[in-house]
Amino acid sequence: MTIRQETPKAGPVTAVKDGLAPVTFNGYLLAEVTNERPTGPRWLDLYLYREVDDDGTPGAYIVHSVGVSLVYHRGADTNTCRAKGVPVTAGAEEVPEDAEPCRDCRPAPLSRLGPEDVIRMESNRHTAHRCITPGEVIEALRDGPGRAPGRLSGPAQRLLQVAASRDPEIREAATTPVRL
Repeated sequence: MTIRQETPKAGPVTAVKDGLAPVTFNGYLLAEVTNERPTGPRWLDLYLYREVDDDGTPGAYIVHSVGVSLVYHRGADTNTCRAKGVPVTAGAEEVPEDAEPCRDCRPAPLSRLGPEDVIRMESNRHTAHRCITPGEVIEALRDGPGRAPGRLSGPAQRLLQVAASRDPEIREAATTPVRL
């Protein structure tokens, strides 16, 4: 787990994505974490931003998550990976040099494919949530498939730890006792 700690910078406009749509706001990056590993073809990047008004007054928070994937699948439909990936040619710009073949449908390695051969590349999944309160930030980080209700993933916990060191409102919300 890498925790990137930078000094918050206010910018005139910050742009992130929600699905395919760009989302823009005035604000700065509070915290950024990733669980990328050198051997893993999929990982999660989490970002927490704070909006600022024209006069510099802090406002809402933006939680931006990016599910990143380097996995590609066979071009033809297969029973194992039928709905995964977007069809592209193996030589397309969207195919990273370090793309990895799916372990289930087992497409040919990129080195054996021609530039016009079709594969299905998994795409990165962007989600953005605008949260008015720090409590909403925590709830947005708890929301997600495969997570037990009320649980925070490891990356979400680390994002809150970094943000709490920079934002007193996040610190207060993140350290408030919760009754189970």
